[in-house]
Amino acid sequence: MELDDAVLPFLEAAKLRDVSLAGEGLEFAVYRAESPEHGTVALRVPKETVYRNVNDPHVSAEALLEQEWAILTYLAGGDVPVPVAHRLLRADGRIALLTGYVDADGREPDPAEVGRGVARLHAASPPPITPVAQENLPTPLLLGRRITRRWAEAAKLVPDLPGLPAEERLAEIARGLDRFGPSLLHLDVRGSNLRARDGRLLAFVDWSNALIGPAALDLYRILENEKPADAFLAGYAAVRPLPELSDPEELLLRLDAAVMLALVFLSEAPDAERAPESIRRVTELATLLDSVL
Repeated sequence: MELDDAVLPFLEAAKLRDVSLAGEGLEFAVYRAESPEHGTVALRVPKETVYRNVNDPHVSAEALLEQEWAILTYLAGGDVPVPVAHRLLRADGRIALLTGYVDADGREPDPAEVGRGVARLHAASPPPITPVAQENLPTPLLLGRRITRRWAEAAKLVPDLPGLPAEERLAEIARGLDRFGPSLLHLDVRGSNLRARDGRLLAFVDWSNALIGPAALDLYRILENEKPADAFLAGYAAVRPLPELSDPEELLLRLDAAVMLALVFLSEAPDAERAPESIRRVTELATLLDSVL
């Protein structure tokens, strides 16, 4: 396999061999390799130094990988399964993350197992960091601001979207969620970010969307976008209680999830089949939220 030139300095820095592409998304490519020091490893390499898109206008790849390093080292050896963090590599003004390679079988884990894993994540004390996606804001203000900003971007692409409550009103609804206390949130729990074998969850990967805030935010993103089986909720409830939300709170969290996904299908990774349904869903949620306020 011919490797991207941007990857080569990292291979030299860590003395990696037998390199192959293991997977890639919109922002990162992940390579499997052999290390003389660590055995089989995963090398996570950014595709850009700064990401600019309709969901997030300016995000540093370096900041994301430093954040991932901090989270993996914080969670190491605890109840939340994550890859072993080996090194942050810097070469030619770029950065990459070297971790242990989690050998999965390509199948998604048992939904109840995922539920228990997410619950254990939410039960753990959050690390002393300010996540990149937090934008240096308390979570209620962040939700009000980013839903409003992303809605405006969606309206540029879909001019007949309904209006939203004011940003301050959205933040006010979200403020009530502070009663749950802060948790570390993954905010991108889906098949491609889970490593499993024989149905058992081995690791959560890709912490680029992480926040520190109420667990309900993570939970309702999963419920809205992934639509997991009932076994997921049963697994979660076996570890910690499911949060009880008011109608406006639930609709707000579902809208935060849905508008993000709609912008992915409309702009970041255009999908002519999935975009119309995502537009219908955000319209439905915005209308319902307006009706209960």
